[in-house]
Amino acid sequence: MTQMFHRSKVSCQLTPWGEAYRTGLKELAALDVAYVEIGSRLLLPFEREMDRWRELLDETGHSVSGVFEFGHFAGWNRRREIYLHHDRLARTLESAGIGRVILGPGIRLKRSWTGEDRLRMAAMAAEIHKRYSFYGVAAAIHPHISHCIYTREEIDYVMERTSGDLGLVPDMGHLHEAGIALRDLLERYGPRITALHVKDARPAESDPWSARPGSRKTVFTELGGGMLDLASLLQDLAGHDFSGFLTLEMDEVSCPPGEAIRLSLDVLKSESSKFSQERKKIDGHVD
Repeated sequence: MTQMFHRSKVSCQLTPWGEAYRTGLKELAALDVAYVEIGSRLLLPFEREMDRWRELLDETGHSVSGVFEFGHFAGWNRRREIYLHHDRLARTLESAGIGRVILGPGIRLKRSWTGEDRLRMAAMAAEIHKRYSFYGVAAAIHPHISHCIYTREEIDYVMERTSGDLGLVPDMGHLHEAGIALRDLLERYGPRITALHVKDARPAESDPWSARPGSRKTVFTELGGGMLDLASLLQDLAGHDFSGFLTLEMDEVSCPPGEAIRLSLDVLKSESSKFSQERKKIDGHVD
């Protein structure tokens, strides 16, 4: 059975299990999570052994919702090398039958960008997108803390200057850190949002490191373990009839990843039940 919320299939990042990814697949199968998001580092070693890759997934019945890779959009001086790498990954995705790539923009190399810097980043995003499209792979940008596309202004700049079929994969935790409302992104980019990375967030501890100017205000945790208004966020998704993947990302939790996923699924199920009951009341099916 596939875990669902409203019209969205639930996926889970496999990265927190590290080299023990087979254990992760087994634990997720036991939780009825049928989709996983993986990093390119897991897939590329199977580049010439696709039968072995398929056997790995067949053992637990999983499908891949997407592959994460760094776009390195700020690497203009290395663009030939970067383009060739994405060509290689795109061919591998096509061979593996994986239809989506999620592009982290790449580490921020400057505190502020010139107009030329921004034009070059948008140009690189467009060129990389074109290369994936050639192989039938849908690409999406994943705004990220400390990356070259993170703020609302940076998101808008690149999205407005790229093709409408280049997608967007926001992250609930990173949006909160950046002060961006998910609802606003859904209203502006709804059809281009193909997935959402799902997590909760709590205030960072008041130690000298986290108190430094420019440092993180929050740390991430499993759903229900932080301060985000999850009910409202999930209601916004359902209200916009969102049908992309909800990808649980448990990269900073204090408990084992399998336990964090179980706790998060419980929250999704509870909120889904509440939403269904509210819809029935509105439709006049419940007194």
